[in-house]
Amino acid sequence: ATSLSNLSTCQSAVGNLNDALDTIIEAKKYLEALAFMNPDEFLPRLASCLLNESNRLREMGNLEGALEAIKKAVFIRQKLVRVKPDQFLPDLAMSWKNQSLHQRDVGNRYSALEAINEAVEIYLHLVERNPDIFTPALANSYGVQGGILMAVQKPFEALKSFAEGIRQLTPYLQRNPQKSVDLAQHLMHTYRTLTAKMLMREDAGLLRAVEEVIGSISTGDNQLQKVLENFEPFLQGMAAVALGNDESRAEIEEGLPRLEENGWKISDSVKRIWAGERDSSTLEAGLDSQDAALVHRILEIIQEHTP
Repeated sequence: ATSLSNLSTCQSAVGNLNDALDTIIEAKKYLEALAFMNPDEFLPRLASCLLNESNRLREMGNLEGALEAIKKAVFIRQKLVRVKPDQFLPDLAMSWKNQSLHQRDVGNRYSALEAINEAVEIYLHLVERNPDIFTPALANSYGVQGGILMAVQKPFEALKSFAEGIRQLTPYLQRNPQKSVDLAQHLMHTYRTLTAKMLMREDAGLLRAVEEVIGSISTGDNQLQKVLENFEPFLQGMAAVALGNDESRAEIEEGLPRLEENGWKISDSVKRIWAGERDSSTLEAGLDSQDAALVHRILEIIQEHTP
C-alpha cells in the first residue's frame, strides 16, 4: 500500500493523473482492509492515503469527490487525536486546513470558515509548544481564514486575521531570516490592499519589523546564490528522483550522509520529498537559512518539471 501511494505521487508529478488516481484508490482499498484488522497501525496510514486521494481528485477537477475524501481523513484523525493527541494534532490541523480549502472551492464558504477556525485553534496550541515548527503553518492559516472572511463579506474580521498572521510570523522571521519570506510578503500585501480598499490607515508598527527583516536579507543573497549554484547539479538529481527517475538515486543516497557530516541537514527533507511531501513550510521547518534554501530549490525544480 505504501509503494502504491508513492507510485501515485510520482504518476501525478509527471502528469499521469488518471493512473495516479487509480493507483491511490487501489492503495486505499488495501489500507481499509488492513485498518479493519489492525486500526492502531493502519488508521493513520489510511488517513494519509485519503489525503492523497483528495489531492488526486482535485487535480482531476472532481472537487466534490476531493472534499468527501478529505472529510473522511479529518474524521479518522479526530479519532486518532482522542487517543494520542501529541502525535496526531499536527496532522489534524493540516487536514482541517485542506478541508477548508476544498469547501471554499465548491462554494461552501461558511463551512470553510468553520474548518479553518478549527485549524487555527489547533495551530495556536501547537505554537505554544513549538513555535519554530508550527508558526509558519499558523500564519498561513490566518491568511486562509482572512481570505474566506473576505469572501463572506466580513472585511473587518478579515483584516484582523491578516494582521494576526503578520504578528505571529514576525518573531519567527526575526529568528529565521530567509524562511517564510514569501508568506510574510503575501500577508503584508493582502493586508495593505484591504486597508486601502477600506480607506483605513495601516498599522505601521505592525509592518515595520517585517520590512526590516526582509530588507536585511538582501545582504546575504549573494552568498546564498553561490551556495545554490554550487549545489544545483545535486539538487537537480534529487528532484529527478522525486519525479520518478531513479538513475541517480543510488549515487545521491550515498552522498546524503556526507552532506550531513559536512553540516548540511537536508537528508530527512529530501527523503520526505521522495515520499511525496510537497509542503515547503513543513519540509523547511527547523532548518537554517541555507539548508532551507536548498530544500526550497528542490521543490522549485519539481514544480518547473510538473505539467
